[in-house]
Amino acid sequence: MNKLRTYKSDKAVELIKEFKTLSVEVKRLTDEITKLEEERNKVAIKGQKVKDKLNPMVEKLTKEDQSEFEVVTKVESNEAGELVVEFANMLEEWKKAWRERNKK
Repeated sequence: MNKLRTYKSDKAVELIKEFKTLSVEVKRLTDEITKLEEERNKVAIKGQKVKDKLNPMVEKLTKEDQSEFEVVTKVESNEAGELVVEFANMLEEWKKAWRERNKK
């Protein structure tokens, strides 16, 4: 059996009460963070689903204009309701990176 003893210390009792209050606040904030993370994940999944629908459409629209080493890097819409697609030439990007790496 454990031994229990009592001691008189108003300051220690005060600190214990403050600690308990802060612990409750930490728990509340942790629960709120968890709820927000779950909400963010749901929104991210919806965004990914939209992106998964958009990518094949953009690929089909741009297939004729895209060269062998080009990839779509950005897709936006303008005020006229048209898609604005940015391409990057990956071969040129690789060459640029290779030159930078091998500078003397």
